[in-house]
Amino acid sequence: MKFTFAGGKLKDLYETEKGKEKHPPEVVTAFFELTGRIRNSTSLNTLRNHKGARLEKLTGRRNEYSMRLNRQFRLIVEFEEHEGETWVIILKIEDYH
Repeated sequence: MKFTFAGGKLKDLYETEKGKEKHPPEVVTAFFELTGRIRNSTSLNTLRNHKGARLEKLTGRRNEYSMRLNRQFRLIVEFEEHEGETWVIILKIEDYH
């Protein structure tokens, strides 16, 4: 699967680790592990089958899903189809507590 970022802050974190001090170290580590899983996934079902991430549709939010980084933080994403490929749009890291 391919992914992109909706905003520059997470793109900077992914590309240069800029801003990593804004999140707990275990969240940053989980962010890199999860983006690696997204990149290596062949389909949306592959992501759904990864039990630890717990891909869930968010109620009350149009086309937004969450994936667990840890017990407290979630990666918020959207899915879009472009020319037969599913793209993951990474929106933000959100504190659920």
